[in-house]
Amino acid sequence: MNLKIRKHLVSLLAFTIYIVFLVGSAAKMPVSTQLKVGNFDYTPPMVAGAKSTKIAFALISPSYAPNFQYTDVAPFSDFKKRMEADFEELIIARGYSIRGPFVSRDSMVYSDKEQSDLTLAIELDVNINQTTPSPWLIVHRSRQPQFAYQGTIVLSGKVNLTIAEATTGEKLWAKSISLPQQSVTVASERSYANINVVPVSDPGIHNPLTVAMEQYYTTIMRTAWGHLEPIEIDNLKSQAKEIKKKAVYVK
Repeated sequence: MNLKIRKHLVSLLAFTIYIVFLVGSAAKMPVSTQLKVGNFDYTPPMVAGAKSTKIAFALISPSYAPNFQYTDVAPFSDFKKRMEADFEELIIARGYSIRGPFVSRDSMVYSDKEQSDLTLAIELDVNINQTTPSPWLIVHRSRQPQFAYQGTIVLSGKVNLTIAEATTGEKLWAKSISLPQQSVTVASERSYANINVVPVSDPGIHNPLTVAMEQYYTTIMRTAWGHLEPIEIDNLKSQAKEIKKKAVYVK
């Protein structure tokens, strides 16, 4: 084999090794795709006079059901935070006065309970189901393999609204807002060694889930507006007064 051919083969081999190195490294390198910021926003269709209903609400901050794994991960953390702010706006726009928001009714001091007629609690019961049998694919074989995630995630669930008498916590009213099932196609843009949980923070998963959660947000807030009709809530205030009187009498 002459020297020229030998040099050519050596160069070709070196180039091939370089390409393999790049492919392997790409699985570990972060991508430049930005995470989508969810458009979680609601504007009430009307604004009543300030405190026109003479009903005082204590708002309990929205919270996810206890078994939900992604409470503090965007887009779910942003979803909850924005919903808290928009429920405050909704309550005021309906003509109610408001105290809070509070983490729970137990976190309210005595004066907060005494000066509130009713409490409103919001539970977000969101389900994430993986319909793809084997969503993890090996993209880089090494001593510690790297995996990419792709498949279909099905979102569903409901939002539970509960109104209770403020001092005793006795429930007066409960409504459930259904979240229609959505199939979301995802494909991670990064690779991972840990395959125990869905990498929700990956742009290829985060962004499609954010779009789906935006649709839920609008449904929830519009339905909640209809449920918090002053005529119905005024009846609950009357019931709450009776409950409070009996509780004081028993003491």
